[in-house]
Amino acid sequence: QMCIRDRVVSTQSTWGPRGDESVSALDFSMSGFKLEKGESADYPEAFFTTIGFIFNRHGNEYGKAFYRTLFPISENFDDIIRRIDELIPLLGPDQNFLRRLLLESRETAALRKVTHEKVRGMVQAPREAQESIDAANLSFDPVESKVFHAQSMLSSIRPNANEGNEDDNRMEEESKLSLLDEITNLKKSSAGAFDLVHSAFREWRVPSEVDFVLFFEAEMSNVALADFIFPTSIIPNVKEILLQRYYIEILHVFLYYQSKSSTYPLLSFADLVALLKSAKRVLDRNLTNVDVDKAYLETKSRAKTKQQNAVNRAEFIEILLRLALRKHSRLAEGQGGSGRASPKSKALLGSIESFLAAEFLPNVRNADAKYNEFRRDYIHTPLVSEVLESHQDIIGVLLAKLGTCELNDVASFFESAAFCERSLIIKAFAYSKTVFVPETLTFEKHFTHLTPSEFREFLARLSAKVSVPGIDESPDQQQLLSDKLIYLLELSRAALQNIQE
Repeated sequence: QMCIRDRVVSTQSTWGPRGDESVSALDFSMSGFKLEKGESADYPEAFFTTIGFIFNRHGNEYGKAFYRTLFPISENFDDIIRRIDELIPLLGPDQNFLRRLLLESRETAALRKVTHEKVRGMVQAPREAQESIDAANLSFDPVESKVFHAQSMLSSIRPNANEGNEDDNRMEEESKLSLLDEITNLKKSSAGAFDLVHSAFREWRVPSEVDFVLFFEAEMSNVALADFIFPTSIIPNVKEILLQRYYIEILHVFLYYQSKSSTYPLLSFADLVALLKSAKRVLDRNLTNVDVDKAYLETKSRAKTKQQNAVNRAEFIEILLRLALRKHSRLAEGQGGSGRASPKSKALLGSIESFLAAEFLPNVRNADAKYNEFRRDYIHTPLVSEVLESHQDIIGVLLAKLGTCELNDVASFFESAAFCERSLIIKAFAYSKTVFVPETLTFEKHFTHLTPSEFREFLARLSAKVSVPGIDESPDQQQLLSDKLIYLLELSRAALQNIQE
């Protein structure tokens, strides 16, 4: 792993002569590096050794962006405080801006240390008491006995016990995943079906077929099918094929890549190109990068969303359809056809189906497991529901503070309150969205706002990304998520109290 100074030097070519250009290049130049900033023991030392150099060399604006983006995320608060205390006396009289940032970070670390110790005690004590009760009652509950046995076996698997032996490590990883699945399924079988109606998720709406059709029609109203589907009389057939066979999967594909894009809720053009290049059978001699550029420009030329270098989901669907027709017209030309999209309905519909079913969808990643399965197995559970119900007071205060739960407001609060990276907040936000558009929002604004029920799911999803030393080791993933949710909510309570003070 490169140290920060080496990384900075290697990316100097991305820095423009003005501060605003440098700041805009920061996320791009650090995108593959910053996700590791909490994983290396050497990272804090590299950061604090380098930060003075960054401010001296590139000024306060770039330095602040660098600082905010790459400040070490660590639960070792004493180490962070010590490093700040050691660095501040070394700063020159012209580095007051950096000094102020460091003092703010020190205060935040001190507050989080107190909150962390308090909340960990709140979580750990009930867990230990429950474990004692469970151990005492094993003989009376055969399901719990099997769970206890699976957890014991899981605990016996030591990480990296066979360094250098890839086969053994792979077998151990498979065993861990198998045991985790077994524990989850055993707990679900003992708990029975989750009663959504009488839970903290009672406002959650499971979409009906009518709901889904309305959402689909709202989206497709922004796709200019008449511009490139001929004859236009088959447009209803195109829409029917999309709705019945491919739309849900396209949603999950877009969600997966959209949630990772720096332009959420849009997908950047660079991410779109990378997506298509990663799909093995999509780009070839019959469909090149030039064709992708042309389909993109044709779509954006009449699109309602004029943001440069990014597409919304309707534009994404339109681009896929344009590429499907372009590619298969070339194939027809190679087989003796005219090279134009066939006017015959069956041929045109076949081109779309062949592209989506055989070439595109099987070769890209989608969010179905993280979206639906994670919700079913870990969020819509009695444990998470109980935590949310018992913390209704703080959730109510959060909803009152955040109003319509607009993305930037939500991200700003939890970046500060829970010390979470914005990328993780955006991912939790994106995966918490449903296909329902509240009457108070337009279709476009739906993607950047959370309803109260979506906000509760967001809290659960974000808590899964929060690191809590002393709790993270639990083999029971449902219990772990509920413990982390308590921690996140108590951090939020402390942050709100600090704001009031």
